[in-house]
Amino acid sequence: MSPHAPLRSDEFLILAVLSDGENHGNGIMQGVYRKTNGGLMLRSAGLYGVLRRLTNRNLIEQVKRPHEDPEKEGMRTYYKITSLGLQVVASEAQSRAMGR
Repeated sequence: MSPHAPLRSDEFLILAVLSDGENHGNGIMQGVYRKTNGGLMLRSAGLYGVLRRLTNRNLIEQVKRPHEDPEKEGMRTYYKITSLGLQVVASEAQSRAMGR
């Protein structure tokens, strides 16, 4: 799949959330919920499939960071948008604004 293929709504919203900064899965789900004014609540199972697709298209990448909670050990997976992802989401936003 081309990185320039039109984005599905869930892909677009996730990229829009990550345009605001790195985030982990639960934070991304909450961000999508906020951006849609409660209109869309992603489920974990669906979210991680979309994150894999966006990673495979080089639109996002994983970042490992320590848990913020000192009681939890290990690393937490965060995601950040790539420069290509920023270009694609900006282009998609413009297309959607023009009524594609």
